[in-house]
Amino acid sequence: MVRPLSPGGVDQPPGRYIDERKSPCKTFDCWRLGGCSGRLAWALRRNVLNLVYKKVRNAVYGWTIKDWCAAYLDGSRSPQSLLPSLLQQLRDRQDNAWISLATDAQLASQLDALARRRQDAEGDPAVLPLYGVPFALKDNIDAAGWATTAGCPDYLYKASVSAPAIEKLQRAGAILIGKTNLDQFATGL
Repeated sequence: MVRPLSPGGVDQPPGRYIDERKSPCKTFDCWRLGGCSGRLAWALRRNVLNLVYKKVRNAVYGWTIKDWCAAYLDGSRSPQSLLPSLLQQLRDRQDNAWISLATDAQLASQLDALARRRQDAEGDPAVLPLYGVPFALKDNIDAAGWATTAGCPDYLYKASVSAPAIEKLQRAGAILIGKTNLDQFATGL
């Protein structure tokens, strides 16, 4: 009897069939064991590919929000230990994507404020869902104490108040590490 695999399913490629007399799976020599359905082989391949994908993604793009939150979950790492090294890596690159990066003083004041908020929340992760997650913003958005240029150095001014979105991110525990480049005044010209 021939039946289709779960169409569009996560664990099987679409368009393949299981023949119960002969296994389509020869990668792990399952056919020698009496003809497995191939599900185990596909599950193993999927897990290996997910691990490889995650390593490549992290090497190319960096950590996701989920990765940052997981890093702090067990308590062995803290924003005070991870973020200074991240900031130093960004400074060493000298990448034109950044207009400004946080100074050591700016990072320290943000980390101190984060520690106070965590202490006030008595360690409740629901109060600080973005605890220690770094973020960047375009240079046409105001952040208190940061210079805003909107991509035009002649327009430079120091913001005294943060934009509401930035305030919400920081209240949730996120840490501003820098401001990124953009077209002058974000016109797209």
